[in-house]
Amino acid sequence: MKKYILPATLSATICPGLGQMVKGEGLKGVAILIGLPLGLFVTVVITVLSSIVIGIVLSACLIGLYVWNVYDAYTCVPPSSDP
Repeated sequence: MKKYILPATLSATICPGLGQMVKGEGLKGVAILIGLPLGLFVTVVITVLSSIVIGIVLSACLIGLYVWNVYDAYTCVPPSSDP
């Protein structure tokens, strides 16, 4: 399995999902690019309006998704161009 340092760095520092887009996984990259900020917004709203405990759990889930995003950009094999 090939390792991808540049996509992982881009996903970790510049913008989540950018590493997937650089590797050619555009749909996954856009889903991450939209999903993480949307999840953060929902987490903040739920924490303010409802319960801090739920907010902590959702925050932990978001951190896990962010770490997975960087790991996926580093290890996942991009789609091949072979038919």
